[in-house]
Amino acid sequence: MRLLVACCRAVEAAHQRLVVHRDLKPANILVTAEGEPILLDFGIAKLLGGEEAGGETVQHARIMTPDYAAPEQILGEPMSAATDVYALGVVLYELLSGELPHRRSSGSPVALAAEVAGEETERPSRRVRRLDPTSPQGLPLSTERERERWARRLEGDLDTIVLSALRREAARRYPTATALREDIERFLAGRPIAARADSFAYRSRKFVSRHRLGIAAASVVLLSLVGGLVAALWQADRADRAALLARRQAARANQVKSVLVAIFRGSDPAAARGRTITASELLATGAGRISSQLAGDPSVAVELLGTVAEVENGLGLYPEAAGHARRAIALARQRLGPGAPELLAALDALAVARSEQRDFEAAGAAAGEALLRARRSYPRDSLEVARAASIDAMVLEDLGRSTEALALEQEAAAIDRIRLGPEDLATVRELANVAVSLDSLERYDESIATAKKALALLEQKLGPGDPEVARVCHNLGSTLTWTGRYAEAEPYFQRAIAIRRRALGPHHPWLAFSLREYSNLLTDQGRHVAAIAAGEEALAIYRAIDPAEPHIPSCLNAIAVDQSQLGHYGQALAAIDEALALGRPRLGEDSAAVLAWRSNRGFALAELGRLAEAERELEATVALDRQVDGAESTPVAGMLRKLGIVHRLEGHWQRAAALHAEALRILGSAMGEDSIGAAAARLALAQDLLEAGDDGQLPAAEAAARRALAAFTAADAQNPRVIDAGVVLARVRLARGARAEAQAALEKALAEDRRRRGEAAPQNAEVRLWLALAIDPATRSRPSRELLAEAARELAALHGEDHPLTRLARRRLAG
Repeated sequence: MRLLVACCRAVEAAHQRLVVHRDLKPANILVTAEGEPILLDFGIAKLLGGEEAGGETVQHARIMTPDYAAPEQILGEPMSAATDVYALGVVLYELLSGELPHRRSSGSPVALAAEVAGEETERPSRRVRRLDPTSPQGLPLSTERERERWARRLEGDLDTIVLSALRREAARRYPTATALREDIERFLAGRPIAARADSFAYRSRKFVSRHRLGIAAASVVLLSLVGGLVAALWQADRADRAALLARRQAARANQVKSVLVAIFRGSDPAAARGRTITASELLATGAGRISSQLAGDPSVAVELLGTVAEVENGLGLYPEAAGHARRAIALARQRLGPGAPELLAALDALAVARSEQRDFEAAGAAAGEALLRARRSYPRDSLEVARAASIDAMVLEDLGRSTEALALEQEAAAIDRIRLGPEDLATVRELANVAVSLDSLERYDESIATAKKALALLEQKLGPGDPEVARVCHNLGSTLTWTGRYAEAEPYFQRAIAIRRRALGPHHPWLAFSLREYSNLLTDQGRHVAAIAAGEEALAIYRAIDPAEPHIPSCLNAIAVDQSQLGHYGQALAAIDEALALGRPRLGEDSAAVLAWRSNRGFALAELGRLAEAERELEATVALDRQVDGAESTPVAGMLRKLGIVHRLEGHWQRAAALHAEALRILGSAMGEDSIGAAAARLALAQDLLEAGDDGQLPAAEAAARRALAAFTAADAQNPRVIDAGVVLARVRLARGARAEAQAALEKALAEDRRRRGEAAPQNAEVRLWLALAIDPATRSRPSRELLAEAARELAALHGEDHPLTRLARRRLAG
């Protein structure tokens, strides 16, 4: 402050010579070793006309440093001594808070002028409270306590001095650097400042601060005399204010009650004329009454409209929720302040609704605005910031920006933990959200542990049948499924489905979501008929909600995967084509979902024997996914595995082996060398090595198949992939000439496959083929030829006559 006083004196000297500096900033103020500031760089200074004392100024070119320039410089308006006062105010703001009052980022003069026109200057004390302790602000304020102490020192006179120097209109600022200097000197001396409205109380506080010892003795006597009177007056005033507040609250409650009574009367059978009134109709009626009957109390109207939107989100009525949230937002922007909690709640409700409708751009805009307003209007550790951060994290998660989402979830959880306690319901919900982000970042063990902790706390607080419990059970089931822990995952899914069916009804989108995810678990277990049943129930719920419901394509894709596993390749291809037709226009060609569907489409084409089409589809998908997800991502690895199978069927076993080795490396690194994903790639590599027809490759093929078998068995001994690995090992024995051993193993595999997958499973046909080929040609009997013929017919029906396996069966049958 004393340095700035000396700077003001230097500026005064320039102004007395009718010179305005125009570029005052820290870089142009040199402080000598003796502590004396010297103003530098008068290169763009301008000489004021002789009439300056009368108020006229010289129009000038806009040469300046935007962050320190006064609004009139940027807008091309006339200048005066107050122009330099503004720059001194910016320097003072920066010294006291560690940050500039405004960040002017626009490059062009027009854009910069538009930016300045909408600026509002935040008090330095408030800015200090919002400082990020990790950012370099030049102040030793690393803890919240230090920031709060510093902010309290700035409150009052210092805030007023700075804001008076930074007023947008030059006529409302300190008119000269002398006026600014004198107010700073008054502050340093403990006297009342000129910029602050004068009052007896204010001048008294300043007098007391200068004469503390003398005043202290007199205060004892004075306080003893007036203490009783003050207390009595205070009690009376408090009672009056309490009565006024009670009257206002009563009036507000009566308003709300009248609206609610009118809403519920609409469900009376007499009023409804015998027709059943649905929840959605009741909410729509209520929203209309809120807008008309509470127009005079916008805060109540906005709060109730936002509540209607939240309830509709809970009921899965997302279009209706979005509409009512938008009405609440519009009213709040017209009638309430920029940081009104009702506005933030409405923005959050809109973000949830648009996210559930898969309109992530609109959801992101609403959630981002809510978080920005919360950070500007409330302390950084407030519950308002926590709520907005949590909603924004949800949208970022949907957008695939999981690292950012996790940071916001952890911020929200930390705020709730401090403000509300570690076992408060809001804190526990944030804990469950953190688990979701950890899952997305493939930090599975942390995710599972965090989710289980949240689940135990929710069960204690809400009971075992609450929908919140179902949400965490669902998420746990998904994570455990992805990590191959199927037996552990299934009870969580079954519990989530049961709770949601009972609590939300048979037509709720959250029930459909759990059914769809459960079908993925059943698919991974090889229980394809049950998976299709769960998937089709979910699909029916979504279609009933809206034929264009955004989840329909992913349901169709999941059903298609199971249809492929049952050998219904034509139906699978039709379902995937429908999924692409519905999802492509909305999601875009490079979305993760569309890429996954195209990958499955390529595999279905391969199973139909359309290998050239399959190769083109998968090659294009892999290339695009490398750009979107990165060359080392797990989605790319999954596509490489499918592309490798196509190359093997085409007879390009070396190319197939190279692709499967790459997939194995990626999956092993991301999920673990003995994870289910890595085991699937390793088994595919073993099959490639078998196709080489080279005895030197057999040890490697056997080792890969045995390790895959061990991984599948460890994850779930009943999974049909265990059978697939056993078939590959039997083929290794066959390639080594151990026909009897191979035959016995394949007979056992065929019986087990029929038991687990069913008689009609397409894998049975392939096992029959290898079993027929394992029988010694010298002792081949008529039943063995019948087995080969049966395999040929089934393979032709499944894959077509041009499929490599069908051709192999036909050749051996002819030979």
